[in-house]
Amino acid sequence: VIPNAIYLKGGYNASEQRKGYGSMGLGFIFQKLVKIDNIILQCYEKVCPFWVKMGAVELASKEISTGVNLKTMVITRSNFMSKRG
Repeated sequence: VIPNAIYLKGGYNASEQRKGYGSMGLGFIFQKLVKIDNIILQCYEKVCPFWVKMGAVELASKEISTGVNLKTMVITRSNFMSKRG
């Protein structure tokens, strides 16, 4: 269990990411929801670089079908702010 966390739906693929979960969307969450220190999301392995660029760190990985991995990632407030720099 991660304290002060919110689960972000729609982190799975690139088309979902065009719905507002770029740096502005994440910044909005951290600015407006001051008690939130961690954002949890799941994504396919192929889009992990997008989330790592936002400051995400992998928590777990699960193979959901042959050669397709689903990663559970966490973006902490401090990681996000340091990547925004």
